Amino acid sequence: MIIFNIAAYGLIVIGIVHFIFGVRMYGEISLDFLWFISASMGLIYSGVLNIIFCRSEDRSRSSVFLVQGCNFLNVLFSALAIYLIREPQALIIFIFSAILFVMWIFRKNPK
Repeated sequence: MIIFNIAAYGLIVIGIVHFIFGVRMYGEISLDFLWFISASMGLIYSGVLNIIFCRSEDRSRSSVFLVQGCNFLNVLFSALAIYLIREPQALIIFIFSAILFVMWIFRKNPK
């Protein structure tokens, strides 16, 4: 559970840092700024989604599918980011996303 929390909160922290970096980098609202910030929001939302779902009693197929879909898309997106930008934050996001994806596959269902 500690690893799960580190990965989920890690995505939130990276998203917040990314957001702050975007505000400082662009300094004004523009289309490029909005695209940059949308990645920040996606990371924050993904971390929050995993935390909320972990604390929830809901284990319906649709809920698991939504959380796993989000985690899988994060894995794909961050793998592409590693390939294109070759920066360490992309690797960290990939690791956190892969951990969350794998942990939900091997989760224990509460009875």
